[in-house]
Amino acid sequence: MVHMDDEERIRESFVAFLELGHYLYAHAEAMNLHKAEASKAIQEAQAEVEHLREAHSAEVRCLQEELWKEEQTSVELKAALTLEENKQKKAEEEVGVEREWAVEAFKSSKGRMAERFFELDLSFLIGESFDDEARPSTTTIDLPSVELPAATSKLEQELETAEAVPSSSTVPLLESPIDVEPLPQGIPLKVFNRKLKKEVHHLSKKLKKTEDELQKSYKNYADAAIEINHLRQAYKKDFKEYTKKKNHLKVELEKIMKHASEKSWALTAKISSLKVEHNAAKEKIQLLKGSSAWSSSWEEYG
Repeated sequence: MVHMDDEERIRESFVAFLELGHYLYAHAEAMNLHKAEASKAIQEAQAEVEHLREAHSAEVRCLQEELWKEEQTSVELKAALTLEENKQKKAEEEVGVEREWAVEAFKSSKGRMAERFFELDLSFLIGESFDDEARPSTTTIDLPSVELPAATSKLEQELETAEAVPSSSTVPLLESPIDVEPLPQGIPLKVFNRKLKKEVHHLSKKLKKTEDELQKSYKNYADAAIEINHLRQAYKKDFKEYTKKKNHLKVELEKIMKHASEKSWALTAKISSLKVEHNAAKEKIQLLKGSSAWSSSWEEYG
């Protein structure tokens, strides 16, 4: 009877040992499966994090390049605007210099004519002034026209009358209401008259050339002013678009960084959870190993 009880006890212990071994094997397989799944999940999470990091880095680089291009465009527009302003200032200075030169040349020529030919009527030059008050305020110039043909014809009539007098330097000009000094010895009156005509013609051509140059300078000034205004408008428009695009890119970048941070945090939490499960499985394995060792020692003792 005692022998039968021992056999029954041994059989039960053996069955329990087999069940424990089967349980340990199944648990070990489950732990290996969990470990493989956790390792795979960690690798996938790391790969996804790396992919997101590369994608975000590429997008950030693209945004930085676009911002750099916009800044370069702004710098180029500023440089162009500065260049046009310098051109405008230079044109204004050239106009001022040419105007002063024209005034001085006119006054000097008028003075020389009055000194050398004071016996002639130079009233047609009166009123021809280039004072600053006559300078137009707009970009177009309206210089007083020099009516030289009428004056020249009047002067030619006087000269023709003078030519009718015998060509002698000693003959006094009795018809002239003004007492004048006689001509230098050896200079015929016809030659003197021709020289005077040449001087008047040269002065008229010089005044015409000065007027044309002033017209051209004011035209250049007007073109420069229009170009500067156009560049200013373009710069304002481009600067507004640049500011708007920059703010939009900044908002998009903040959204991308926030999304990446949230996803990284979720993946970190998932990895931490898998690590906790892995540690719990390890503890169970250790506990089962301890139980198996205790059962084996108990059977040996029995």
